[in-house]
Amino acid sequence: RMKNDEILANADLISLLSYLNHNDYVKKHQLLDTITTYLKPELSIDQIICNLTIIRVIIVFSDNEEGKSKITCDKDYVRLISKLIDLSNIIKEYQEELYYIILELCEILIKKAPNEILTDLVNGELTSSSNKINLKVSSSSNPKIFRLSIILDCISNCLNYLNTEKINYEDILTIDNFIFKLINCKETQIRKLIIMIYSQFYHKFKNDNNDDKFDDFIFNKLSSSQFKLIEYYSGLLV
Repeated sequence: RMKNDEILANADLISLLSYLNHNDYVKKHQLLDTITTYLKPELSIDQIICNLTIIRVIIVFSDNEEGKSKITCDKDYVRLISKLIDLSNIIKEYQEELYYIILELCEILIKKAPNEILTDLVNGELTSSSNKINLKVSSSSNPKIFRLSIILDCISNCLNYLNTEKINYEDILTIDNFIFKLINCKETQIRKLIIMIYSQFYHKFKNDNNDDKFDDFIFNKLSSSQFKLIEYYSGLLV
């Protein structure tokens, strides 16, 4: 039986997988809730990765044939995304295993509740002072870059999995206000993610009734080279 302060070691993983395979959804939800509460940046990298692996397995084990989770609700996904973003504060390099594990788990969660997660990001992360960074420094001297990268990747995935009609216009303007300030960031990965988000805007909304509003408030303020990149990448989107 797991306690909130118990460290989950890698040696426990096999027995936990067996536990998940043979217990009902109530116990799985309790385990998921306990691990989510337990996760914090102060843990070792190995402990964090082990716990994230277990979370991923819980979600996979708990999906029914229709692909909807039996043990979690939208609030669980939003809470987990918030935890993952907080964990990204300890990442020091893009090549780290933890960076890719967080990205993959975020996408799994976003597929299940893109609207709720995007709303939470817009109302929380995009207006938080904790995400303000010095745009002139590189990732090696600015750990907030990795948190920002995760946030931008989450926004892009939310836009990817949402239908156009489900995206609130005010949310788009909030996202635009956030990312436009970063479009000349020294960090290549940040600039790339921002161009991709604008490309998604362009792809999804160019033929919408609000076309003129998007030209006036979003695309017209971009440089010609930036807009050419956006047009190019939007053409690659399905």
